[in-house]
Amino acid sequence: MATFKDYQKPLAWYHFSGDSGSGVSFRSIIYVPSRLDDSYWQNPLQSVTKDIRLMVKRVFITSDLGEDALPKWANWVKVVVDAEDLPLNVSRETLQSTQFLKQLKGIILKRLLQLLTRISEEDPEKWEKVQETYGNVFKLGAVEDFKNRDKLATLVRFTTNQRNSTSLDEYLENKKQGQSQIFYLADMGKSPSELAKSVFIEKLHARGYEVLLLGDPLDEVFITNIRRWKKIPFQDVAKAGLKFGDEDMDPEEEKEEQERLTEKFKPLIEWLRQEVRAKGAARDVVISNRLVTSSCAIVADESGYTANLEKLISSSHAQANHRHMWEFAKKQKVLEINPRSPLIEGLLKRIEQLPAEEDERDVEAEEELREVATVLVDGALVRSGFAVTDSNEFFTRVDRILRRSLGVSEHAPTDTTVKPAPPVDPELPADADVPEPDEFENGRGKVSWAVEEIDEFGNVVKDVPVEQKRHDEL
Repeated sequence: MATFKDYQKPLAWYHFSGDSGSGVSFRSIIYVPSRLDDSYWQNPLQSVTKDIRLMVKRVFITSDLGEDALPKWANWVKVVVDAEDLPLNVSRETLQSTQFLKQLKGIILKRLLQLLTRISEEDPEKWEKVQETYGNVFKLGAVEDFKNRDKLATLVRFTTNQRNSTSLDEYLENKKQGQSQIFYLADMGKSPSELAKSVFIEKLHARGYEVLLLGDPLDEVFITNIRRWKKIPFQDVAKAGLKFGDEDMDPEEEKEEQERLTEKFKPLIEWLRQEVRAKGAARDVVISNRLVTSSCAIVADESGYTANLEKLISSSHAQANHRHMWEFAKKQKVLEINPRSPLIEGLLKRIEQLPAEEDERDVEAEEELREVATVLVDGALVRSGFAVTDSNEFFTRVDRILRRSLGVSEHAPTDTTVKPAPPVDPELPADADVPEPDEFENGRGKVSWAVEEIDEFGNVVKDVPVEQKRHDEL
């Protein structure tokens, strides 16, 4: 690795001999560095590499194999190639047009994937280190390199609600009878431990289903591009219409119980539906089949955006170019209520106690109930990963409800006495660090620098004499 000025021991290396198929035989060694260069993720579209050292009979020829010598996902690999059957005086331009170079790129990728696959299968301890450094690189590769997509996707590992690391193949080995999808939950920036507590996977976890927990920005991009694995589609558990896959196996009593609950909570569902539609928080209210302990949750409809997707689109400012689509998709949410939650049962009783339409209305009771429901829905938005429309108004409502629960008057004022700021002081203290104008010659200072020329190996070629330039000449 000293050839590349990297003095850390590589994670792995692979020495092999080959033939390009165009009559050029060569020997090569591939290194997997112990770390990624700091600039790797700073230039996501740049795929130029200077780390393929081409030699002819041990004489260095070039490390510039042109743009796209390797795809972005693989341009960190360090390779030395020693060819036997190329002329020593071959130019870079001539070399880039040869069949040998085109074939060499494919051979390097093939051997690199073989090396990574072998480590993943034979050395779990070393593979864990490879994953720490290159886990996201493999996801990027699966997105950009269609030809090698399946091989790269095999290398990707995920944390789930059941284990710290699993491949997609291992996930499928663990899927339940009747399960026809790969469950996943994505929320950018969240840790696996946080995602494991999400309302969206309560019943999935309780029933023993495995869910991929995706907190990295590249995760959902990877899933969106892969779409399915071994013909099994991915299912975002933050979307409406969650199916476990064993619904057809449910006994008749369970189906009847679900119908009974829907009928029982019909008054609450219809009342909440009017409230959430009026506020634009959701377009519908339904009985949930995913909640166990939580009272309610907000899920994205099939044509809506999940909370994670809203974050991604918002951070990219894409909504500015598609404002109407953005506003439409944001409203495509569904409020799911847990019929077994004491809070939801209590809310149902309060709704049933409201006067009938032909009777005199209890405006105060209605307003109080409406405020409770609004806080409930806003809380569901927050817990489901969405942002509330007006956070100040949300906490004002919470404050009023807390006051009522503590027997404190809603109108009791808070002491707002504060100490005023001192009067305006127009005089600024003199700064001793700022040089006086007469310290400069004609108001201009001088800047000097030294320059030295180095070759691609870092060796000094010649010294360039020190030059002095006036500041106005820069």
